[in-house]
Amino acid sequence: MNSRELEGLLAALSGYPPGEVDKRIRPLREKSLIPHGPRGPYAFQLEPIHAALCVLCMAARRTVDAASVAVRAMDLQLIPRPGCPLGPKMALTVALATAFVAGSEVVRQVDVASDGSMAWIEMIVEGEKYRLAFTDSEKVRRAVARRPDTYDAVGAGWCGHVFTMRSAAIDQVMLALKEDERAGYADG
Repeated sequence: MNSRELEGLLAALSGYPPGEVDKRIRPLREKSLIPHGPRGPYAFQLEPIHAALCVLCMAARRTVDAASVAVRAMDLQLIPRPGCPLGPKMALTVALATAFVAGSEVVRQVDVASDGSMAWIEMIVEGEKYRLAFTDSEKVRRAVARRPDTYDAVGAGWCGHVFTMRSAAIDQVMLALKEDERAGYADG
């Protein structure tokens, strides 16, 4: 799937007009964060990590903030959750790209704060369901480390200012990427 095809899918899933989605994603092309170049049959195909960055652009409340929100959100790190085997160095983009490879059997829901400062992913890890929090705030990390019982309440104040992508949308992006793989467009 190339970026224009993903833009069309995101427009259909979000209800935003295609031009709005293009304006949100265009800065990623300009900063070479996603592949760009020729059009048509020679257009560059997106990898799951590129699709993850494009989805993060949708979290911003304002179009002009989309690229900065995506760049901030892409580096969010997992807050270690007691009992979860995932390491604290997992970045949000890796978790989101995993969703676009494995689908809703592994990642059920993704929530991203509208400023890109926090995110939550409902994920199945080794047969157990976890709601994992990601942040760039050391203050939040230290607070959760001191009181692990507060993990589920992390970011509760963000209710209403969050972009949510549920399992059906995750699976649609995954299937579009897999269709390219079957057609021989994917590199790896």
